[in-house]
Amino acid sequence: MAVRLSAARFRVWKMQWSRSTHPLRGWRRASMADVMGIGSWEPHWIGISTHGRYAAFHRPEVSRGPAIVFVPPLLHEIERSRRFVTEVAGCLAEMGLPCLRFDYIGTGDSSGHADAVSLDSLQVDIWHAEAALRSLAGAGNVVVLAWRAASLPVFRWLKAGAMPRAVLMWEPVVDGAAWLEHLRRQDHSERLARRPYKYRLTNGAFQGDGHLLGFALSDRLRLDLADATLSLSEWRPSLPMWAILRSSEQHVSDEWDRHFTLPDGAPEFGGIDSTMFLSPPVERVVKCLGRALLEEL
Repeated sequence: MAVRLSAARFRVWKMQWSRSTHPLRGWRRASMADVMGIGSWEPHWIGISTHGRYAAFHRPEVSRGPAIVFVPPLLHEIERSRRFVTEVAGCLAEMGLPCLRFDYIGTGDSSGHADAVSLDSLQVDIWHAEAALRSLAGAGNVVVLAWRAASLPVFRWLKAGAMPRAVLMWEPVVDGAAWLEHLRRQDHSERLARRPYKYRLTNGAFQGDGHLLGFALSDRLRLDLADATLSLSEWRPSLPMWAILRSSEQHVSDEWDRHFTLPDGAPEFGGIDSTMFLSPPVERVVKCLGRALLEEL
């Protein structure tokens, strides 16, 4: 059945046609990305050739605003949100905002081993991604969009002297130790509940495998995150700081120069079994964000 469905999907893609401006060929074949509803992108390798970082560049037909570096979330939230983040990038690119997604060294489709991942390595990855986007988009203005716990390496990157045009943070994690403890409890619950599992809990004792919720976590990154915090009251960069927050986080909205509120029921990064996709209500928030970037930056 799986093969039959895959073949059917390919036939649908092959038969999809859309208008082209070519004078002799009035129709062109649509790309798979167009059919699937996430727009098209260009794959790239960025940074040092021996330490290849996979990146995907969403190039708008006409660039109308600042370029955006998407700094991905951390640990299991990277894979859970990949489709969702791609849809957001496609939506903003349609509005004329060039977007670059990338995988950290040691994660996703980038080279390297998870044991080498640390806040230092993540910070280097962000430097490379910003430089690559400036080159690909030919943009002077670059905005950084940090997803969830990416707020912590991005904040450290800013302290190191980075000066993007603005920083946007989507549901930022502000306390690394508290976030890790939340994940530890969630991991504990999952290992108890799911059978069979090689590293399950037995008589209350956990046989460690170096993973947290199925994602490899180096000792160095664990220690780094436990010490990492984001406090705009203690140190604030001299650039616009925007946030996309849930309604339950409105008590901290005054800390940001501007904030956007996610609708109730917006997909959650921290879930395990729920699906993440760009729902129409969340898409409206993304388009509101895009218009603000076009008008204000």
